[in-house]
Amino acid sequence: MKELRNRWSKVDDVNLSMYTGDKMSEKAYWAFKREYSFGLVNVGTPCNEKCFYCSQYWNPPNLVIAYGNWLTMEEIKHFLTFVPDKRISVIGYGHHINNGEFFAHPKSLEILKYLLDNDFIVRGIDTNGHSLTENHIQFIEKFRTKVTDHRNLGIWQGLYLHLTNYEKTKDTLELFTKYNIPYVAVIVISTIDIKNGRTEKWLELLQAHNPTEIEVVPPGYTKYTPEHISKHMEISWDDHWNYIKNWRKKFPKIPIEWEASKLYNGMAVDEITNSLRWLNKRRKKTDKKILFLVAESVEGIFESTVEKENLFKDYKVVTTKNETFGGSIKVSGLLQTSDYITALDKTISNDYRPDLIVLPKMSYFFDDLDLRGVSAHTISDKFNIPVVWC
Repeated sequence: MKELRNRWSKVDDVNLSMYTGDKMSEKAYWAFKREYSFGLVNVGTPCNEKCFYCSQYWNPPNLVIAYGNWLTMEEIKHFLTFVPDKRISVIGYGHHINNGEFFAHPKSLEILKYLLDNDFIVRGIDTNGHSLTENHIQFIEKFRTKVTDHRNLGIWQGLYLHLTNYEKTKDTLELFTKYNIPYVAVIVISTIDIKNGRTEKWLELLQAHNPTEIEVVPPGYTKYTPEHISKHMEISWDDHWNYIKNWRKKFPKIPIEWEASKLYNGMAVDEITNSLRWLNKRRKKTDKKILFLVAESVEGIFESTVEKENLFKDYKVVTTKNETFGGSIKVSGLLQTSDYITALDKTISNDYRPDLIVLPKMSYFFDDLDLRGVSAHTISDKFNIPVVWC
């Protein structure tokens, strides 16, 4: 991990203890530094809620890097030096290390003031809203209205409010209305919440507020989630889609959406098509034998899109299962290098050996490292076959 950490260091000989004392491991330092290098401000893992669908309570500690403390103000200031051009994509969101609720941090107001005083631009926020105060909202309003440059790179992208308890969040919702803060309300459902009517009740209560959109999301769970919990997360796509359509009819005031519905409205096909065209332009030889490794979430549309584009003559499409996380996880963003290696071990043989392996770019989050810090080039090293992700 030291080698990986140095790749993200602005100073190769950075002294870890100078900024974090002796309590933070090299892995945790690397993960936080990586987050901030992508403009993601995560200030530690403690959370003020224990949501049934939050896998970090069930996953073993070595699955994803964990850090069980709040970052200190000095640590946060240090990691902020790695934010590109002082443009923060999301406050309160993490990818490579477990994270909790930003506004529950004891110095959250001080952090926001530091960001404002030091000309950081904040484009988005993730929160459950329980710890938000009027002082927080006033800072959010300042970030939202902050003048951006002529390219609009700092444009406000919005606030995602994860509704986990309406009564605890009601005051925050009213403050959003008072300060005219645009936000998306996100509700994660379970079979229990459907049967006891809580999800529908929350949808009804939200009609008195002003979210720009409501996202109703089915939960995902890993193989480490206890069966008595995961059985309440088993909601099929068809069932969930029917819930959405019924709720849209019953509550027409605010748009009710589902992120995964992009598979229905063509966005995923567009993304795949653009990636295929990019790959075709990048190829040096047109006669290469190509192996596409894809996530289960797109197995129903990927191969038909390749056929429609008709850019490749000799290719094979293999669906890759998420062995690392298991459970209901089917998306490419959580597929790990080890999952691809498992699929390749089963696919490559004396009778079949591709000239190029193509992976989904979402698995590597802007570069060649998965969320556990393993490089995609590990695949090239093992199989002696070039790898590209797009």
